[in-house]
Amino acid sequence: MSINNEKIVFSINMNVFVLVTPFQLFVVRRLISQYHREEDNLIVSTIKGERDFGTINVVRISRGIKGFYKTWKLKRFINNNIDSLSFFVPHVGTLFSSYFFELAKVHNRPINVYYEGIAMFYDPIRPNLKAKRERMLMGALMGISYHHYEQLYPDDLIHNAEYCYSPVNINLDKYKRVRIIDLKKQKGEISNNILVLTSNTATKKIVDGVCAMIPQYCKDNEHITIYVKPHYSLPDNMVDYYVEKVRSLKIDKVVLLNKMQPIEELYSSFSYGTIISQVFSSSLINAKIIFGDDIRIVIYQKDTINSDIANKMQLKCE
Repeated sequence: MSINNEKIVFSINMNVFVLVTPFQLFVVRRLISQYHREEDNLIVSTIKGERDFGTINVVRISRGIKGFYKTWKLKRFINNNIDSLSFFVPHVGTLFSSYFFELAKVHNRPINVYYEGIAMFYDPIRPNLKAKRERMLMGALMGISYHHYEQLYPDDLIHNAEYCYSPVNINLDKYKRVRIIDLKKQKGEISNNILVLTSNTATKKIVDGVCAMIPQYCKDNEHITIYVKPHYSLPDNMVDYYVEKVRSLKIDKVVLLNKMQPIEELYSSFSYGTIISQVFSSSLINAKIIFGDDIRIVIYQKDTINSDIANKMQLKCE
């Protein structure tokens, strides 16, 4: 099958992965490398911008006429080969993950769940009605069904999942089988530098609060670098405000990292000794996996649920 210039090489069985974020791509590449290297794999991606998918077959779905056309060709491919496909979703909260889950149920095909963040460990309720209406409309325009679930991981997804893929096995007893994904990378050098992780919910008030914490963790302002890693969906005007506020602290050097690149790919690329994060996120879980207790972790916004997860992981946070 060929979708424009994107060729899908298909033999007997194929694993179909849906992803919408750069971090999901990072996880899926590790998952495939560890468990499905010798199999045929297809990624259905709605990530904006250019991405390195390596040698993995990929269909990039965008909005507009081109995206509708690719979706139509993808549907035809899936319908013609449904008996040979296995599906992998991060949850059922997106248009294509919901669609693939419904296909798996109707056609009795394997469905698998892969790690995409801490939501996997506690499953939040999703009251976002605007997103629900948008996905239903987009699905109708593209000719694919969207079933809205109040939870990212409904009971029938958990019950039907062949495997759950995660870097740690906490709060996952409900799944029949859990496969551990190895996300470890070579450690970077430990130093006095600071890494600041933002959230997509950052406001100017929150940014001011996070930046007010930084000086107490600076041992030497004249010989320190602060790395700012924005969330991939944080608006550019808020990114600019973050950098401006950090620079106002009279730090020797401030480096803005690429917001579209998962921090997990960058952990070993530069040296630092403290991570200051707006919220408890999957990035901190992965920092724990990579660095153990060598890195100091500070969280600006704490809550009971995430504190419980951190305690179960023996993740020391301030």
